Amino acid sequence: KHYIIIGARPGVGKTTFVLNLMQRFMQRNLKVGFFSLEMSAEDVITKYACICAGVDHKKVARGTGLTNDDYQRIVDAYKKVGDSIIIDDQPNLMLSQLSARAKRMVLSHDVKVLFIDYLSEVKGEGRFNNKQEEIQHVSKGLRAIAKNLNIPVICIAQLNRESEKANRLPIKSDLRES
Repeated sequence: KHYIIIGARPGVGKTTFVLNLMQRFMQRNLKVGFFSLEMSAEDVITKYACICAGVDHKKVARGTGLTNDDYQRIVDAYKKVGDSIIIDDQPNLMLSQLSARAKRMVLSHDVKVLFIDYLSEVKGEGRFNNKQEEIQHVSKGLRAIAKNLNIPVICIAQLNRESEKANRLPIKSDLRES
């Protein structure tokens, strides 16, 4: 299967974009696995429920500006999430741990697509001369997971500022620490 990297600068909505993709998969009754290496599972589900309900998640985070209709749509969205999304929010995962957990998700929960938020938070085993070598090792490992489990693996990554400085479209070498 495929290993896909979604890269963008910090703060532009990579996680929100991925949650929207997840919603599309789940609308097709496909179970989704999500490794959230930065946000808690609760935060992911809240953000996802807000997307499904069409409510700005910032309103929920602030606790202000929600109408009764907004609140009801969010409650209904929480009910629909059910077990269609399997979230692992364990931080500092080693590549081998992520691989084992992904395999368990596929075998135990019939997960059909795997999302990882985000690339540089996955730790590689062994010694590396720099972060670039570690990210290369992790990326090859994630590609192997996609192939071995026969599912798409979609990974979020941050971009460095090179494409902005050069005023051009981003390229692979613009992935941060790669």
